Amino acid sequence: RQTELTADPRGDFRPYIGYRKDGKQQRFNLGKNNTEAKARVDRIRRLYLESIAVRESYQLKPSWTEAALHAARNIAQGMEQVPLPSCHVIDEACGERLQYPDYDPCWDPALPAAMLWSHAVASRLYPSVNWVFPDTAAGRVAFKTADALFEAAAKRQAAVLNINSPPEPITGKLHEALDGYWEGYIKTLARSPQTLHQRHTMIEKLKRVHADFPLAVLGLDQCEAMYRYWTERPSRDDEKGRLSKKADCATALL
Repeated sequence: RQTELTADPRGDFRPYIGYRKDGKQQRFNLGKNNTEAKARVDRIRRLYLESIAVRESYQLKPSWTEAALHAARNIAQGMEQVPLPSCHVIDEACGERLQYPDYDPCWDPALPAAMLWSHAVASRLYPSVNWVFPDTAAGRVAFKTADALFEAAAKRQAAVLNINSPPEPITGKLHEALDGYWEGYIKTLARSPQTLHQRHTMIEKLKRVHADFPLAVLGLDQCEAMYRYWTERPSRDDEKGRLSKKADCATALL
């Protein structure tokens, strides 16, 4: 049951939050500033709920775990970041031995590998805490390794999101695209005025025959229908027979 946060006769905020494993209540000294004390008590209460969840997941009596209590005491002092405890403290948090990666009973908690394991497990069990590696040579190695792993994971996630994200909708219409094809491609490649005139005539013919529908609805079926129309050699504009095989193929492949 949460009670209103009040100061003692000395002006200090010293609430009881949660229970230790010995059944006694845990008291925290949050200082004299009312605003800071309220922020700290909220963080500590949220952390205590995480500690209870860890204990109950192993059918243990709800209480502070050693790792969570370590973090809570740092938070009570105003620490935004909490120094990472040793792997043995994290191990105790669950009331039984956790499975270390490549388990070694002589695993040294001061090694970077042990610190990486501790950080990963502590972050999973107590997500409200901003855990930081100790400022030691091994801690700095562990931090750099974790940073590189997080960066690689972020890149993989971004790549997956990019693959799975829907493509941007295509804007514009068919006639606009044909005009752009003429201006930006054909006119720059034509080797003679005659070739230029022939290609321009073909493009204008395409625009006369095919409706100016949005490119967003232009799928494979529509493209095949347009292609078949020209390969079947439609009538000439002057109605004097059908287009030549050369002309209709050129138009279809334009």
